[in-house]
Amino acid sequence: LETAGTELVPFDTLHDGQLPEVDGLFIGGGFPETQMAALEANVELRRQVRDAIEAGLPTYAECGGLMYLARSLSWQGATCEMAGVIAGDVVMHDRPMGRGYVRLRETARFPWPEAQTGDSGREIPAHEFHYSEIRNLAPDTIFAYDVLRGAGIDGQHDGIVQHNLLASYAHLRDIGDTRWVERFVAFARDCKRHYTGGTQRTRTTGRTEFRAEQASSKAETRAFIVGAGPGDPELLTVKAHRLLQSADAVIYDRLVSPQ
Repeated sequence: LETAGTELVPFDTLHDGQLPEVDGLFIGGGFPETQMAALEANVELRRQVRDAIEAGLPTYAECGGLMYLARSLSWQGATCEMAGVIAGDVVMHDRPMGRGYVRLRETARFPWPEAQTGDSGREIPAHEFHYSEIRNLAPDTIFAYDVLRGAGIDGQHDGIVQHNLLASYAHLRDIGDTRWVERFVAFARDCKRHYTGGTQRTRTTGRTEFRAEQASSKAETRAFIVGAGPGDPELLTVKAHRLLQSADAVIYDRLVSPQ
């Protein structure tokens, strides 16, 4: 990560009460179940992490990081609240749910740009080792990978894509044609340019918000028109709600509250 030109800013999910002001967030693997009561007790940091990701902070989470970002974590008869970014519940088992080498193929919804070195890495060798599974995900959950070998999240998919978050059970190595560091750093830089180059970035207490002004992008863009009403701007279809949740930017009429 440092070789890719980043400054590493560590923080402690157990004890720190403030998320550092950063341009990207990496939450690696580990065993959050062994510290889940302490993670739950750090309410303020969980809220800040959730708010920052929902506001567009580029984030990559592997295995234990995915578990921390879930709604809840259950182990040995106890359940603790986690960050709540991902609307799913993690449950620990006595035996591994996924173990060994995996092969993944990127879907069209993979969020990071192509690598400058090697090929695009669309078929990726990786590994997984997890005793947990994540339950209660929405049927329309967006995935970054099709699983060719391994377990992943549901036996067929891995890599939840939500806002600017990619969260997977797979662990990637930055080696050969799999240059994930280069791609994630490029993604974070692209997001920063999008939100600050020609835009205004504001920070409020515990939450990073991005307010678009004259934003421009050369990337291919899809636009959706979402109708509200009749008579009440809070009357939305389930499809409209899903599109709003996954959009990179929302343009709205003055009659509609930004909330």
